[in-house]
Amino acid sequence: GHMFYYDYYMRGCFYQDLATIPTLQRQKAQLIDLRSSTAFEHAHIPGFINIPYSQIYQQLQYIDKRYPVYFLCDNGQKSEIVASDLCAHGYQAYSFIGGYNHYHYQIDQSLY
Repeated sequence: GHMFYYDYYMRGCFYQDLATIPTLQRQKAQLIDLRSSTAFEHAHIPGFINIPYSQIYQQLQYIDKRYPVYFLCDNGQKSEIVASDLCAHGYQAYSFIGGYNHYHYQIDQSLY
């Protein structure tokens, strides 16, 4: 059924925990925010560059294939698709689980 298809499609993707972002920021990793430019300008995580999902396949020249690349979107779905596609083409591509919405939620929780 549906789950089989999902598992089959996503098996080529690496996943990354949002908790690793501070380490990746220090390492100057390739951090890509796939959200809209409007959302990115409103608020984003330092160290991420914005390449909206609608443009990512035209902007691959900005990604260095020799190094891992980490994708963030709103909820982890678009980043999963992009990471899977790029892994299939020889990139070390990772998708942040839960996306920006979950990151924001984690940060907010730590204030209380």
